Amino acid sequence: RIVILNQDIDIDYGSREFGLPKLDQEESNILTLLSAFRFGFTQSMASLILSEYDFRGLDIRRLLKSFVEKKLLRYWQGQYHIPNFVKVKVNQKTNKTQLAKRHYDAGIALAPYCSKSEIPGLAFDTAYLPEYIHEAGYHFRQSFGLAQQISDFNLRKSAAFALEKIQRFVDLQCWISIGAAARKRKKTSNDEYEFAKELLESQQSVGYVTHPARILLVCQLKIVLLANRHPTRDIEYKEDDREEIIKLFESALEACDKFPSEKSVNQLHVLSKYAFFLANLKLRATGQ
Repeated sequence: RIVILNQDIDIDYGSREFGLPKLDQEESNILTLLSAFRFGFTQSMASLILSEYDFRGLDIRRLLKSFVEKKLLRYWQGQYHIPNFVKVKVNQKTNKTQLAKRHYDAGIALAPYCSKSEIPGLAFDTAYLPEYIHEAGYHFRQSFGLAQQISDFNLRKSAAFALEKIQRFVDLQCWISIGAAARKRKKTSNDEYEFAKELLESQQSVGYVTHPARILLVCQLKIVLLANRHPTRDIEYKEDDREEIIKLFESALEACDKFPSEKSVNQLHVLSKYAFFLANLKLRATGQ
């Protein structure tokens, strides 16, 4: 069972005295980085988010232990937790650039399988637990939103990649999750297309009537996938690929009749995309 606590409760910690000890600048900066974790974190997770400091192995453990002794952190069974009043005190001057990077690092610490290189973080058997996937998703979404605000396109791309990767653990594959993944990226991976194709085929095999927009989504994923393989966008469609795409467009046209209340709108949508595809084929065939 997962218990999600409300993080929007407004508590004025500034008007209360918690006996926070005096901190030097480095201690304050370290606590600011650790405050990215909303809940518990391990020593290995802390070592990742504190990578800009020259702490290794036992140095991290001694540092965290000193914070526990000063009551700036709490510790129980291998997990550290930073109290909310400490977070408030150390986060008064944080800017969006720092916050975006901090959220991304926290997400990677919770979901190390999203990193392109080997890094410290949660053990993989723990990282795949629902609560950690949920929390990693929160941090990547925060990082993505902040990166977009500050126009940090590299960080936004990294956060989007990580979100796409954990999305497969969060949701069962359905048209909504496939469509959401397709909208977040300009490129289509092989497995995204295969997921969509398998879902369409499974529905058709049991006689389920698939909406034309869903069939178009499979078709568009296939076209984008082929385009990604040709950086110049000068796509040479193989006969099998061409026939598969045409079959999908024809299937989408047939499905329009199954939704009479929106038939004309669906037909217009399908025919416009079908005509554009056929026009491109003709131009390529004539070398124009």
